[in-house]
Amino acid sequence: MGQKTVDLRRCKRIFFTEAEKMEGTAMVAEMANQTIPVKFLNLCEGGIGFQVDRNVYQEISWDQVILLKVQEPGLLAFLDDIKVEVKYILDYDITQQVTFGCQFVDLPQTAFMKIKEIVAARLEKKENFF
Repeated sequence: MGQKTVDLRRCKRIFFTEAEKMEGTAMVAEMANQTIPVKFLNLCEGGIGFQVDRNVYQEISWDQVILLKVQEPGLLAFLDDIKVEVKYILDYDITQQVTFGCQFVDLPQTAFMKIKEIVAARLEKKENFF
């Protein structure tokens, strides 16, 4: 009946559940470093995905560099002050959120290794919910 799709991404990706409450903020220099609350959706060695509520969404554009802020404690606390570049935007009028897919910019090797460790552990335990 339906066609199967093939995931052509370079890296294996893990997804966070609603219960995990993976939250932080994004700061955009072009917006006078305004802080925007974000909910992290997924993570891979190459980047991270997050959602922003439509009512606080400002014009974040494709290829824009954003500074992520993640507070302690938490699984992603090591990503505090990490820069990402927006690579895709999913903005559908019928949803309450806008979704951003971002690529890491100048990711420190220690953070890269931590991401590899987290992704591998989740995939091994099959905790990768989609």
